[in-house]
Amino acid sequence: MSFEPLRPSAIEPATRLDDARRKLGDGAARAKSGLVSGFGRVVDKLEGQIHRAPADLQPHAQKAVGFARARPLATMAGLAVGLLFLTRGARRR
Repeated sequence: MSFEPLRPSAIEPATRLDDARRKLGDGAARAKSGLVSGFGRVVDKLEGQIHRAPADLQPHAQKAVGFARARPLATMAGLAVGLLFLTRGARRR
C-alpha cells in the first residue's frame, strides 16, 4: 500500500477556510472591543453622575456601577430583558 504525497492544491481549500475564519474572528474581536469601549464610556459617565444622587442613595448607586463595571455581560443581558418587557407592555396597551 503506497500513499501519495499531498499536493499543494489539496491543502489550499483548508488554508482559505482558516483565513476566512481568522478574518471573521478579527471582525468579531473589533466589534466586541468597540462595544466594550462604548459600554465603558457609558459606565464612566454614570459614575460621574453619582454625586448628583441623594446622599442616602449614593452608596447603592456606587455599588450598582461597580457591578456594571465588573460584569458587563450580565448588565447588558439585564438591560436587554428589561427593554423587552417594556416594549411588550407598550404593545399590549
